[in-house]
Amino acid sequence: MKVLVLFEELSGYFLACLNAFVKDGNEVTIVHKKVNEEAPFIIPDHFDRYEREGIDDLEKWYATKTFDGILCGGWTYKPYLKVCRSSKGKIPVVLAFDNLWKANLKQTILTKLSKRYFRNRFDFCFVPGSRQKEFALKIGFNQSEIVTGFYCCDFDCFDQAYEKRKSVDRSKKILLYMGRYVDLKGLNELWSAFVNVLTEDPDIDWELWCVGTGPLEKVEHQNIKHLGFKQPKELEEILVEASAVVMPSKKDNWGMVLHEVTTAGLPVLVSDRVVAIEAFVQDGENGWIFDPLDESSIENALKRLFELNGNDLLRLGEASRELSKNITLESWVSKLTNFFTNNVRN
Repeated sequence: MKVLVLFEELSGYFLACLNAFVKDGNEVTIVHKKVNEEAPFIIPDHFDRYEREGIDDLEKWYATKTFDGILCGGWTYKPYLKVCRSSKGKIPVVLAFDNLWKANLKQTILTKLSKRYFRNRFDFCFVPGSRQKEFALKIGFNQSEIVTGFYCCDFDCFDQAYEKRKSVDRSKKILLYMGRYVDLKGLNELWSAFVNVLTEDPDIDWELWCVGTGPLEKVEHQNIKHLGFKQPKELEEILVEASAVVMPSKKDNWGMVLHEVTTAGLPVLVSDRVVAIEAFVQDGENGWIFDPLDESSIENALKRLFELNGNDLLRLGEASRELSKNITLESWVSKLTNFFTNNVRN
């Protein structure tokens, strides 16, 4: 099967999904936005790949090719939309997106234009979860035309971290944050709650390690370490050493990091604004969910974590590992294949 992928910015985890699709006996041609030279991933040579900035007329380029289906990321780049429209009714055309339904004016207008804008270009939707599925239903797709599970982590990478964690000394207790230093990520609230909990009980021996950079002013505390930007290999080493992960985001359309760290077998504290909790978190089973705008909610989640002993942390980590299997590379490949073989099912 030969599939054309029309995409915006590539990511390591999306390439891992496509790589699994190719290993299953398929061919993939990717047209994408120019890759950032600092991107922390390598694009495999077996992809037939084109940067869209180097194609003068995408429709003419497409007319010289033959494909069995199209996977298109988003609906804003006009040359992609033209290709999808010209293919509709000839081969299956799948729309992928992670937008959440917010019922704002722009989205309301989209629902009015849905038949003309979406249905004459796309046959199916491949989306991360139920919140995106709600959007797909609003813009005119039927239940049977929408499949969830579009975002999937690179299992091989985080499997290695999971195996290495089994033999690591757990005497040091480390809560890990990974992400940008910006207000939207909820870091100020996390730092404040963490300091409050340790001030209330100075015997708590947990440390908060923060990986990332950004304009936010760092809070200085003897139990908070700012590690700066780390390359993927360095991140793996930190994940192996960590005891749990915290995600305090005030907004996150999905949250790929949550799939990655649960695959690595880590307990989690996660904001209820991280949409991926629907797939990878059961409150009290592999961690706790909190309100990122309520400091007392964050503090309560921290206290629950800090009360756990080593065996408790292992138990929660194994629960995370099991929940991570709700979406796998195998299920991703199966779902994408089903779109192009008229066997769509969620």
